[in-house]
Amino acid sequence: MFKKFIFSIVAVCLISACASGPGPDKWFTDRKNPTHWADEPSGSNLPLRVEWTVTLDGAVRSSAVGGHGHLYIGTDAGTFYALDPENGAVKWKFKTGGRVGSAATAIDDDGFSGLFVTSEDGNLYSLDPATGKELWRVKGDPYFVMNSANYVSNVAAAQDETPGRWSSRSLIYVAFKNLNSHLRSVDAQTGALRWETKIGWAPSGPMVAGRFGALIGYEAVYLNYKRFAPEDGRVLWETGETYFARSDTSGVAGFSFDGSPDLVFTSIAQGRVKALNMEDGSVVWDSHLNEADLVTGFALRRKGESRALIVGTDQFLYSMDPPTGKINWSAPIKSNPLVDGKASKPAIWGDYVFQVNEGRRLNAYTLAGGKVEWSYELDDVTRASPTPGNGRLYIGTKSGKLYSFVGE
Repeated sequence: MFKKFIFSIVAVCLISACASGPGPDKWFTDRKNPTHWADEPSGSNLPLRVEWTVTLDGAVRSSAVGGHGHLYIGTDAGTFYALDPENGAVKWKFKTGGRVGSAATAIDDDGFSGLFVTSEDGNLYSLDPATGKELWRVKGDPYFVMNSANYVSNVAAAQDETPGRWSSRSLIYVAFKNLNSHLRSVDAQTGALRWETKIGWAPSGPMVAGRFGALIGYEAVYLNYKRFAPEDGRVLWETGETYFARSDTSGVAGFSFDGSPDLVFTSIAQGRVKALNMEDGSVVWDSHLNEADLVTGFALRRKGESRALIVGTDQFLYSMDPPTGKINWSAPIKSNPLVDGKASKPAIWGDYVFQVNEGRRLNAYTLAGGKVEWSYELDDVTRASPTPGNGRLYIGTKSGKLYSFVGE
């Protein structure tokens, strides 16, 4: 099974200061921003307690997103919810034709407000954040809509080099067509197609980093990882690998560290993490973890004394030095179950790393040393990732229950 599918992971982070743009109280995701730092630096006070829970109409596989004064979440029943982030009350809901298994994209900046949702019915939806009314949709290919393999992954919004500042107001996403995928760019205001290029099997959505364009890994015959120009989808560079891997996360990356080249961090092979030069795709460092490790997610603390690249696997949680790949510490994790090839990813909140252990136990590890300082057993297993934002931590489970945690 491990050799039949390739699951590649890539994400992009920016080091430009966020001079303007949405703060955490206005907009947040499990990955923090479109470049997926998964780091909320404002402090968390342990121990946490359950502030509220709400049971939705289906399993929660996606992670929470905050924006426009709402908390957004989707379910396997095909329902997309806008909730009150302070008490879980339903503000509005929208019904799609398939499971909503990916986090939404919420934009509220520079005079442009948007909400974009993908569903396994093959459609990309634009919704009115205030009412949930459908504004437009990009339909999937009708022939493939009946195929259960057809779905679109997380939408990545194209931006310039200031996080939160939207340049071309375009959306880049993957439309699945059986075992082939199409990387698409559409106008965020109208849904009009800007460009499209056929790629291979790509279970993760693309990451977009301003002038660096879109980066995505996918299976052709072997794993291939490419950088695409954001304006027209041209391939700027690619790197092929001669081995198979099975992992699926949106990953994390960063620009220059201590004079290093601009880096993108990826896990291409099982038990290995690489840093690639974002300009040309060359390998800057290649770090070998436990050879049996299946990488499930990344998080990045970009600056300060606590700077760290956090790597979650199905057996260990690692802290690595971003410019060198040196392992600072590791903490054992009991195997997390994969659901549709995906598992919960780590997130940084203040001085702690939050990671699901054993499929249902939410742990807080010290960012400095990997010691478990707090733990809570959820009601069911989850592949959703913990989402810090608005002074809270949100996570949903397979039972359909969504939790909100706050500090004591």
